[in-house]
Amino acid sequence: WNGNLTFDNLELKHDCLLAFNLPMKIISGLIGSLSIEIPWKSMKSKSTLVRIRDLKIVIHTLNEKMDLNDKEAKNELKRTILQNFEESLKERYQQKRASYFDELINLVIANIRVE
Repeated sequence: WNGNLTFDNLELKHDCLLAFNLPMKIISGLIGSLSIEIPWKSMKSKSTLVRIRDLKIVIHTLNEKMDLNDKEAKNELKRTILQNFEESLKERYQQKRASYFDELINLVIANIRVE
């Protein structure tokens, strides 16, 4: 197995943003293509690459003050999503590792790069 995975036309669950503590919920969402490249032979020195293409998402803000037509508000929302995602990955990585498989999963998560 070469470490390359590709998934097409993935539907997003309505509650998938809850773990990131964001003031919104998904009405509908679709990932056109999700590719994952895991460098099995050099996992300690190279990043796992996650590539998302054609993301279509309709969200409903739970915070009435948030205006998604404002460019600065959109950028702040993107920063918040990425920051919360990164913190979530770090928390998982820092959890106690019980087995070799867990160690391997934590290594992949710690070296993940999203495009």
